[in-house]
Amino acid sequence: VIEAPEDDINEVFTYIVNTAFDKLSQYLVEHKSFDMNDEEEKAIARAIYEHAIQRYSENDAKAAKEMFLVLHHTIDHKGLKDAMMIHAAAVMSGMGFDDFIDNLVDVGDVDPNDPLALFIQSFVQPNDILLTMYAKYVQQGKEELKVLEKDKDA
Repeated sequence: VIEAPEDDINEVFTYIVNTAFDKLSQYLVEHKSFDMNDEEEKAIARAIYEHAIQRYSENDAKAAKEMFLVLHHTIDHKGLKDAMMIHAAAVMSGMGFDDFIDNLVDVGDVDPNDPLALFIQSFVQPNDILLTMYAKYVQQGKEELKVLEKDKDA
């Protein structure tokens, strides 16, 4: 695929993203979380994450925020959940993608052996401090996610 024409690569990428969003939709309806120990579910979450990062880098704050919040809601890994909320809070605060990478992400603290290394989860401050610093946006994000919990017990 790497040496394929750009149109073919885009077609494969579109298929992967569409498949990931289909699975995400199913999981939201079923109130199911992504198991980060399951390779397929990790790949689905990663595809959604990469799409969210792309949206963020292209200044589509609304779409990026919504995807980071949904990932926070659907990932079953505490550190990754917190990282997704930090992503969403940064977007909600108006921080641009370049500032996020340059000022919030600790690019030197990435463990290449971590199976979740493709998700940004290393920051210049500990997660709990960042979540406290962004408490207003964290609360706003949690309020927006309540709609996904509404019919859970119905």
